[in-house]
Amino acid sequence: MLEEEKEKAYGNRTYESEHIAIWYLDESDRTYQLKTIASANYTEGGAHQFVLSEILTTVNGGFSGAISISADKSPSICDLLPSADILGKTFTDVYTNWVIDSENVTSFSRLYYTIELGVVGFEGWEGEMWVLDRFEE
Repeated sequence: MLEEEKEKAYGNRTYESEHIAIWYLDESDRTYQLKTIASANYTEGGAHQFVLSEILTTVNGGFSGAISISADKSPSICDLLPSADILGKTFTDVYTNWVIDSENVTSFSRLYYTIELGVVGFEGWEGEMWVLDRFEE
């Protein structure tokens, strides 16, 4: 986990930025990782806040399944489903990425995310589905 707060430059202006990033990397299979970032940028015009969650992978010709959610919880580059059933578990208010229909995309193409729990499911190798088993503090 990485937390960061700093001043950034944009043209001749500066603004404050803060974010937290969480990565999951399977040491036995480094061909993919799950990454979630919560970010806020503060400018004279107000705050721009969002959550970005994605599957970074070395397969699929560079395609990476990603979800972006605005501070008001509206989907930016994804869809919001009322519910999703993943391997017999039902989750509500689920964000899911747009899937590109391509013969090059065979694995790691689907990601499921909720505001409450974070990543709740994703597609692994050759369509194998993974689902959140439990949440531990």
